[in-house]
Order: sequence, then structure tokens, then C-alpha cells
Amino acid sequence: LALKNSLSMLGRNEPSPSDLDFLCTSLASDAHTSGCTDDISVAMVWLKFSWKLILSSIYKKEFPDSAGGEYAQSREYQFLDLLNQLKASVPEVYANNTKERYIEMAHVGINLRDWLNERPGSALGQIQTIDAIHQSFKIVGDLAKLNIWHLDIALRNFVVMQDKNTLQNKVSLIDFSLTVSKRFPLEKPLFMLPD
Repeated sequence: LALKNSLSMLGRNEPSPSDLDFLCTSLASDAHTSGCTDDISVAMVWLKFSWKLILSSIYKKEFPDSAGGEYAQSREYQFLDLLNQLKASVPEVYANNTKERYIEMAHVGINLRDWLNERPGSALGQIQTIDAIHQSFKIVGDLAKLNIWHLDIALRNFVVMQDKNTLQNKVSLIDFSLTVSKRFPLEKPLFMLPD
């Protein structure tokens, strides 16, 4: 209903960039405020007369006791917060709820493994694949220069999304719960400690 009401305000013409910003912000806010229980709340917009997923969406990562709970959340948040300040290729953090043990962050795409499986065998698909892999290596190299070690580098922890401004694919790194660095007085993740 919120989507239908928002779209009716735009009319039948292609929305302007400010219309899209308003629409995405209001729909994402409505989904968040209504307590949407899905991990990802995605705002959809009418663009060029077809439905497309918009980039403004929220991912809610929960930290139950079985996954390290408060300790894992603290580790993840400290690294995400630092890397956001350094403008690294990581999700933007919107909220860190320590009472209910979750972090809300920007949903930054689909994992690299699934994205690679969807690439066509065309020349363009091969160029996009090479670019995404190059970006992934660059992210890891940039973290190494900062003496930050992810310790869980895998295709599932790189995500790809098309940048709304440049229409280029952008790779981001996620899942920092195992990350270590001399910058923080954090212990290794509990399951990595020797007996």
C-alpha cells in the first residue's frame, strides 16, 4: 500500500533523481518503522516503465549467543565503524542495537559466488567478472595496508551491486566478526583461541 501511494504521487512519467531519493527513503523508512521481520527490506520504484530494485535497502545482521553474541557484534561493529570512517568498500552502518543484538547496515548486493554464476559468457560478462575480481583483490590489499586482517576471505563475503550513480558494478566486503588488527585490543574469536 505504501508503495502504491508513493508511486501515485509521481504520476506516469519517469521519476527525477529527487523523486527516486524521496521514494526510496520513505519506503525504506516505512519498512524499518513497521518492524519488518525480513532481513532485507527493499524499496521498489517504477523506472523506465519497468520494476527495478533500488539500491536503498537495509540488511539486519543478528548476533545470537550461538554465533558469539555480544562479543561478535562488538568486533563486527568496531571494524565496520572504522572502515566506514576510512571510506572503505564496506556496508554503511545505520544502527548498532546492543540490547537486541543486531547491526543494521546498507544491503550492498548479492554474494560474489552467486553473481559470478549469473554472468553471461559474453565479452561484457567476462569484463565485468575480471573487474569484480580485481576490486575484490584491491579491497583485501587496502585492508592489509591498514593492518586489518579479515580471516574469512571467501566469495560469500564479497558482495556486488550496481552503483546507482555510475551504473558500474561495485564490490564490497562483509562479515568482519573474525577480523583482527593491532588497532583494537580485541582477542581472537573465541573458537580460535587455543585450548
